[in-house]
Amino acid sequence: MLAPLFLLWFGLGIWSKVALAVTLVFFVMFFNTYQGVRDADRVLIDNVRMLGATERQLMRHVLLPSALSWIFSASTPASGSRWWARLWESIWARLAASAT
Repeated sequence: MLAPLFLLWFGLGIWSKVALAVTLVFFVMFFNTYQGVRDADRVLIDNVRMLGATERQLMRHVLLPSALSWIFSASTPASGSRWWARLWESIWARLAASAT
């Protein structure tokens, strides 16, 4: 749907293809990040807030690790990427826990 508009706006050159690719990648990554943040465990978020964590700490220790698996699964087309993303999420959580 966007390709004809980008051809009209940017012409037949390389810039219409670049604009279309950037737009498609942006929306795929944005919605996967959004879903990853929404997929975070609500009980964990409530517990972290109850313990007095700031919004920055909540983002760094809870929401970002939750969203990383969705971001990595969207960024690589391989079917095994979700396994690697979950592995990275657990490594990130262990590093964050040891840093505090």
